[in-house]
Amino acid sequence: MALAAGSAVGMFAPSRLVVARGRRELTPRALAQFASVPLPLITAYEAGLANPDTAMVAGLATSLRFPVAFLTAADIDLPRLDHASGRKLAAVPGTSRESVAAAVALGLELQAWVDDHTQDRPQLPDARGTSPETAADAVRHLWSLSTGPVTAIRNLLETAGIATFWLPARSADVDAVSFWRAGRPYIFLAPWLESDDMRFAAARELGHLLLHRHSEGVTADADAFARAILLPRRDLRAAFADAPSVGVMNAATGTWGVSLALLIHRLHDIGLVDDASYAHLCVAMIATGGTPRLAELQPQCESSMLLSARLADLRARGFDRPEIADEIHVPVGDIEELLFGLRIAPVDADGEALTPPRGHLRSVP
Repeated sequence: MALAAGSAVGMFAPSRLVVARGRRELTPRALAQFASVPLPLITAYEAGLANPDTAMVAGLATSLRFPVAFLTAADIDLPRLDHASGRKLAAVPGTSRESVAAAVALGLELQAWVDDHTQDRPQLPDARGTSPETAADAVRHLWSLSTGPVTAIRNLLETAGIATFWLPARSADVDAVSFWRAGRPYIFLAPWLESDDMRFAAARELGHLLLHRHSEGVTADADAFARAILLPRRDLRAAFADAPSVGVMNAATGTWGVSLALLIHRLHDIGLVDDASYAHLCVAMIATGGTPRLAELQPQCESSMLLSARLADLRARGFDRPEIADEIHVPVGDIEELLFGLRIAPVDADGEALTPPRGHLRSVP
């Protein structure tokens, strides 16, 4: 039975309320407290069992820091993450999972707008049925990376037509998410990852996209693909012809942009380190405290030259980030976070930072 809510607004999209709430990392109960609205009414709005009136929509928009136009636009695509790849995704708690799903939904909206204004299309091989090693060799050949380390991996992904975005800064339960949607591959990365972990996560999700496409894949295959594309066997065999020590390998991690643990694992993969030596090296690595974090040497959120070029082109055509945000009815701060991994703190009319609500709060008048 629908609940009465006064004079209903002409159009209201329940899915957009779910996305806005998830984006602000609020449970239905927290939103109800923050907006001073009964919880059953919030639940009914999200289920499509009641339509809020104009004043209610305005109040919800203010509480969620989204434009009214966002809540009253056409229904948004609510992504199901059941078949998306992503480390730890299956075990993510409810609120964090909703936050990730909301970021994905806004990323899809933004990419759909970009696709309407640009011409690039994905250029990826179909590697289903091939081994991780063969797939990695094929991609390196396609990207003209016959030798040497993979630098600026995000630029390579975007050049190949993969839409890359950043997950919410506080999504500590998920390091990456990838999937195909309408012929477009997507990778969402966590901005809190250290540089070497980010590169591995990006390469691993690329492996999922190529090896498994729309089906659930074996994580071990994607991991093996990531090691193979980041650390090609031909180069390693030339660099480590003699049995390497932990010190020698640790010195090489900066060149390859990987962790010491990953380099040791890869040398074991290709037979340069036998089982006994592998165990010894792992113990030695732990004893020496592992490898220095590459984040000290490299930016944590890898910037995208291709994205910068696209934004410059759109700006020249009259579409800067505020205009893009207006087009898809999303706050510009959320656009910034998706594109650059930045957490832009919203401010009120007096310039005071608005923090996510906690406890019994009232909506901003």
